[in-house]
Amino acid sequence: MSGQLGEPVGEVAAYRPDWVVWWGKLTGSYWAMPNWPGAPREMVEAPDVAILDERMTEVEDRYPRRSEVTWRGQMQAPAEIRVRR
Repeated sequence: MSGQLGEPVGEVAAYRPDWVVWWGKLTGSYWAMPNWPGAPREMVEAPDVAILDERMTEVEDRYPRRSEVTWRGQMQAPAEIRVRR
């Protein structure tokens, strides 16, 4: 991401790989949206990357990530499970 979008965006994207990060040319702001299984549909906006990082942390604190096992455990199990030995 860093080449076309600028170094600050690339640094944030590399530091937070579970987020989609971009620069809004028309708004003049940085934007980010969480991108992990079960992530909230919430975008954060900030005038600089330091504030963006703080706001991303706030979202992560409000919506703690679940482990993949827990997340998969919430999926509906098939009616019959066969165990191979």
